[in-house]
Amino acid sequence: MKALPGYVGNLAPVGRLVRNRDTLLITDTVSGLGGVEMLQDQWGVDVAVSASQKCLMCPPGIGIASVSEKAWPIVRRTGGAARFYLDFRRASDAWAKGETAFTLQCPSSGACTRLCR
Repeated sequence: MKALPGYVGNLAPVGRLVRNRDTLLITDTVSGLGGVEMLQDQWGVDVAVSASQKCLMCPPGIGIASVSEKAWPIVRRTGGAARFYLDFRRASDAWAKGETAFTLQCPSSGACTRLCR
């Protein structure tokens, strides 16, 4: 679904509906992260996906994602469609080894880290 510019979804009531179910609440926060309140854990958002270039006003090219404890068993399950883009399993496995799963854009990453402080 494509939202109108300036639209902010009310995620808290949706999160309450799915909190104790086998349903995940997944949201795209590219236009809002850093500009509007985002209480992922409190609202029951299981996966929040964003990027560096819009509201964060960082250099483009960095995908940002957060995965809840509830979502990890689903992420880790085998089978289903092949994964590459947004493969949280691959990213998590690399992170555990102190690595990144994909080529890191060092200048953009450093700029984004600095701007978000």
